[in-house]
Amino acid sequence: MNYDFIVLQTDFGLNDHFVSVVKGVIYTINPEVRIIDLTHQIQPQNIMQAGFLLKHSHVYFPARSIFVSIVDPGVGTGREIILLQKGNQIFLAPDNGLLTLVADDPHTRAYQLTIPNKYLKHPVSQTFHARDIFAPMAAYLSKGISIKTVTRPIPEMKKLEFPDVKLARNEMTGSVIYVDHFGNLITNITKDLFFEFIKLKGTFYIQVHNHKITALSRNYSIREKAGALFNSFDLLEIFSPGQEAAQVLKASGGEEVRVLTK
Repeated sequence: MNYDFIVLQTDFGLNDHFVSVVKGVIYTINPEVRIIDLTHQIQPQNIMQAGFLLKHSHVYFPARSIFVSIVDPGVGTGREIILLQKGNQIFLAPDNGLLTLVADDPHTRAYQLTIPNKYLKHPVSQTFHARDIFAPMAAYLSKGISIKTVTRPIPEMKKLEFPDVKLARNEMTGSVIYVDHFGNLITNITKDLFFEFIKLKGTFYIQVHNHKITALSRNYSIREKAGALFNSFDLLEIFSPGQEAAQVLKASGGEEVRVLTK
């Protein structure tokens, strides 16, 4: 099967040459493929953030897409590279737990890349596997090489322990997983879980540090210091109108967000 799209996600930023060089390698091998940038602004080495965004983003891309997610503190070590197949989509990432959430689906199949020499860019740098391994492998896969020829079974891929939402009688505790470009605090509390929790509880409030939010908003236009809404991923998001909630509330990734009922 040929693949039409290669979707890139990295922590490389946009100030350096890294992203462009990766694209150059891909286009040299397959000038017909289309490259989409998911993001290159993952916090450096923040594997959990990358896995979270990939989980909630990949469903909006077409079939026959290859996702190349490179947040790779172990580059140049003995860590393996994972190929995950989910329907007509492929995911390439280091075996460091980045694909934990995507793999949490009975319809996925995980493999270990064998990385045949003929598909690599030589000499292979020990510090730039994105250029010399990930990019050429994605490009050749997009041209239709068989997955079976470049993989072997993997007994178990590494998993990350993503924070769970904790439920008590009158309290639900979630975590900020991601702080976006606007300083909004994206949590792991889903819309369904939230309303299931409060439906028989009466009134509620949301607490971040000592700040309380007593109602949900439909959009970002409110007069209060901070508000809460369900974003386009149906995840609870804390925001501050015209400002960065992360700064206003002095909160960051990993922060507890509590939903309490009376």
